[in-house]
Parts: sequence; C-alpha cells; structure tokens
Amino acid sequence: MANFLTTGRAALLTVLQADVTLAAGIQTWYDWGPGLKKRFGLEPSRCPILSLVPADLDQDQLSNAAERFPQDLALEIATHGQDAEPCEEYLVAALAVVKAADRNCLDLAADGLAQVRPLSVHWEAMVTKESPDIIWLVTMIVRNTWLRR
Repeated sequence: MANFLTTGRAALLTVLQADVTLAAGIQTWYDWGPGLKKRFGLEPSRCPILSLVPADLDQDQLSNAAERFPQDLALEIATHGQDAEPCEEYLVAALAVVKAADRNCLDLAADGLAQVRPLSVHWEAMVTKESPDIIWLVTMIVRNTWLRR
C-alpha cells in the first residue's frame, strides 16, 4: 500500500522517464525504496545516471506538518567525460519536467499535492579510480508540498 510520499516520488519519476531528452540519454535510472540512498556506484560505465531519492528534511520544516508537509527529493544526474554540457542538458530537461509537474501537480492535487518546486542545484566534479575523466554530478533538490487535511 503506497502512501502519499511514495506516490509523489513515483509520479515524478514517471514523468522524468517520459521526457524525450532524458529517456533517450539516461542509461541508468535509480529509484530507491527502503535502504541507503547513496549505495549506487558512480561508475563511468553506468553514466548517464539519474537517481530520485528522498532528501533530508530540516526540523524547522516540520513545525506545521499537520497541515503542510514538505517532501524534499534529491534528483541526481551524473555524466562521464570532461565536458559538462551533457549534464547541463539533462539538468535543463529535468528542470522543464519539474516546472510542468508544478503546473499540473503530477495529477495528484486531489490527493493534496499543492506544489512541485526546485529549491537548489549543487554541482560537483568527481574523479574516480576507474577513469581519469571527470564524472559530473548535479543534485537538484525538488520540494513537493502536500496539504494534509
């Protein structure tokens, strides 16, 4: 039995997978159920990677959780190579999906979803033992705001 948080995360992953740019380019999709959110390996052979996982909540965000519940999700994209442009292209595509998801609330407005908004973007250039090339990792925090009645 799915709860509203799982339903929201799964709905966002579904629309990300339906995007033409992401569907054509992403090789490895990670959607986490129970378990460690970072257990996937950033191996060059698995790139491009897209992962959608629950992100940490600040305690301050939960002060009014009985009425408004913020669900933060970490949308992580990794590409392999010296050029950051492919990672930027996937980020732009993912941002467009998130903006569209905000307009229609992932068709979950009747279930209480009020907003789908990007909060922040963080970039990291990583070098691994397996390859001298860079793995570009971008994390976009997306907040689903649920109205609980």
